[in-house]
Amino acid sequence: MKRFWEKVRKSEDPNGCWEWTAYKADGYGHFKADGRMVLAHRWAYEQLVGPIPANRQCDHLCRNRACVNPAHIELVTQKENILRGVGPTARQARQTTCKNGHPLVAGSKQRRCLTCRATRDAANREKVA
Repeated sequence: MKRFWEKVRKSEDPNGCWEWTAYKADGYGHFKADGRMVLAHRWAYEQLVGPIPANRQCDHLCRNRACVNPAHIELVTQKENILRGVGPTARQARQTTCKNGHPLVAGSKQRRCLTCRATRDAANREKVA
């Protein structure tokens, strides 16, 4: 426990991040505990809050991967964690208009732009005629 906390720099702000200052990979702090490498934020959460269910992931509400403050971590499903992120899947999920600015509507398997589709279908009918 002492060895872990020596590697944490707590913010002066009581609601601030607790920055992991030791080894990081892809922004996440890593810590050797019980002979194996663990993610520092997960270890801190389990020590201060409790176990993390197998079907849950830690989402950093502060968006700081090096933060080990359990108050900044929410347990969520993998899908929710991905959709809250900044990757292509998350960006596309938040998209509400097509590249031409028309609204997207839900289809059976994907969202689509009915305006662009109608324009494309009309152009294809003209080519055939």
